[in-house]
Amino acid sequence: LQRQLISESRKASNGIATNIEVMKEAGSFLAELCSSLANEVVDYRKNNDFSELGLDMNTSERVDGSTIIVIGWSKQSEITVPNSVFNNLRSRYHGSPDLFLSAVYNVTKRYQTMQMILSNTGLDCRLSPSTLK
Repeated sequence: LQRQLISESRKASNGIATNIEVMKEAGSFLAELCSSLANEVVDYRKNNDFSELGLDMNTSERVDGSTIIVIGWSKQSEITVPNSVFNNLRSRYHGSPDLFLSAVYNVTKRYQTMQMILSNTGLDCRLSPSTLK
């Protein structure tokens, strides 16, 4: 937009001044629109509870040879994480304590999604189990 304004201002010196006025008005409108959308995002965050309690995150333990932590979201979806991995993640997590479960849930879902997308492609790079230990 700024480059276009510079270009139009050069043309304006040749007598074409209407386009630069349109560009200035468009720039002002765009700035107001961005500001209004930013205010809507702030209002949305104020009016909604994004804590784990508000998101209905819960955990449970399952013993299936070894202990597995089950993290559920609104009784719609759940992920499983080995207890050792869960404890390692907890010790490394430095964010808000009331967002830990949702952070683990999101990271796991993203990892699973990337695995599905990249599986059997040239981008399918995985670490060996011995490296992960």
